Amino acid sequence: MRSHSGGLFDDSKIKRMLMNPRICGYRMHQGELFLDESGEPVVGDWEPIVTPDDWYLLTEKVRREGEGRDVRDYATKYLLSGIARCGRCGAKMRAFPSYRKSKTSSQFRYACPGKNDGGCGGVARAGEPVDRLVRNAVFLSSDKALASVREHAPEWTKEEQLASLERNMADFKQAWQEERMSAARYIALTEDLEKPIAELHRERALHRAEVATFSAGPIDIRARWEKLTIEQQRAAVLKVFRAVGIKPASNGPIFDPADIEPVLR
Repeated sequence: MRSHSGGLFDDSKIKRMLMNPRICGYRMHQGELFLDESGEPVVGDWEPIVTPDDWYLLTEKVRREGEGRDVRDYATKYLLSGIARCGRCGAKMRAFPSYRKSKTSSQFRYACPGKNDGGCGGVARAGEPVDRLVRNAVFLSSDKALASVREHAPEWTKEEQLASLERNMADFKQAWQEERMSAARYIALTEDLEKPIAELHRERALHRAEVATFSAGPIDIRARWEKLTIEQQRAAVLKVFRAVGIKPASNGPIFDPADIEPVLR
């Protein structure tokens, strides 16, 4: 295959062409994606060949294939893929790695798919602050559940009553063994104690089993979060929220938590 100048296209030239953001309508500056003051790509005045969503997927596929790795489904790589919903049209949002990466810029973003994919393509947001907000909300829910367990865990208030009856039983036995009490008197007294002591032991055993059930209930997600897989983290989110709405930015480049609307189960 030859270019318009007559030269042969090789794989590297084709890949560079596909990686060029101009094909989805974005401008470039000094070889980098040109961003405006709010960190959004600047759109050119030419007709794009593909949508920005398709371009993000294409560039990542080219990168991963170039590294000799299989392309994976990003629904399991990012916390809110498929959970985040566009606050403008309600479509499920996708997560894309950022084209331009640095220590200070967002490494990925959630974006509403284009009209050809069932969305409006009108909402996109840096992923890290959204993930932090939702993660902290999950932590708070976990904290409340644990506090509720501690507050409502059953208490057993008959420990002293049981101890008193068992002391009496021991005293009667000692008195009989020291011949300070007749066998008949000892048997009569202990028979009266055996039933309430047995009943209290049964109550205490049931209470301990109930406490164990309460203790094994909620999990301290905050303490375990970093050790969970992304699938487990997503499952923890879905136990608390049905979806997470992301509205268009109301404060420019400054992240406003009010733009994020988690939907509780």
